[in-house]
Amino acid sequence: MGLFDFMKKKKEEPSEEDKILDGAESAGVVVPDHAKPKEESVVSKKVASKKQQGFSIFRVTGVYAVGGDVMLSGIVEVGTIKKKMKTRIKDKDSTVLDIKIGTGSVKELPLRQEGTIFLKGKNLFLVRTEDLLEFK
Repeated sequence: MGLFDFMKKKKEEPSEEDKILDGAESAGVVVPDHAKPKEESVVSKKVASKKQQGFSIFRVTGVYAVGGDVMLSGIVEVGTIKKKMKTRIKDKDSTVLDIKIGTGSVKELPLRQEGTIFLKGKNLFLVRTEDLLEFK
């Protein structure tokens, strides 16, 4: 061993946990979501261009029917969602009736905030999870 061999970078062996996670799917092992590597949400160029045009973007994580209205849970990707803002879903207009964070009603839902919006409009059952809604 030479004088500076200790400074050379050694090949790192993967940990036992990494080995298990890498081979889990082929072995039929179910890995819980909290143990899987997280992928960061990337706002596409299209979404970024909408921000410049004054749109607010809401990513839907849940769709629920409440009487004649629809409750959408999700997160604001761009801008701010406010009451009375309008969106178009499958060529039908819809208006924000109410916004909630937790159980409390609020005036607006700011950027990166998770919350619930209530929409009034026709054919709102066409909204699915992971849809991006543009509000103006």
